[in-house]
Amino acid sequence: MLEFDTLKAEYIDEIYNISNQNIPNGWSKNTFFAELNKENAFYSVALKSGEVLGFAGTQFVLDTAEITNIAVADCHKRQGIATMLLNNVFKQLKSQNISSIELEVRETNLSAQMLYQKAGFLKCGIRKKYYSDTGESAILMSKQI
Repeated sequence: MLEFDTLKAEYIDEIYNISNQNIPNGWSKNTFFAELNKENAFYSVALKSGEVLGFAGTQFVLDTAEITNIAVADCHKRQGIATMLLNNVFKQLKSQNISSIELEVRETNLSAQMLYQKAGFLKCGIRKKYYSDTGESAILMSKQI
């Protein structure tokens, strides 16, 4: 059975590895450790029998949150874990009186865009040449919760 927990130091090695599988030029372990001490950050970690299957990170200011990263281990993709992570994030943020969520997604990451659209996000803009590693643009998306 899938369980959810918040970010803990004991999960960071696995989260870092999952991030590297999925996110080009992802965050360092030190960046994830720094998230532990932020009062305006929330992470949902998906676990099964103690194994980290995926995670979703957010940061928020006032009543708006931003999804900073979301990833599922390659061997656990296409099982609905990302959708469940997003739903858990929505529930937690709503309890914090967050009313909207924003994110950026690579224009070529069509599977992520489909995930976000199914979760109710709408495209609201483009950041041209946003990603420094490829010069790729970012699609801006938002959702009211």
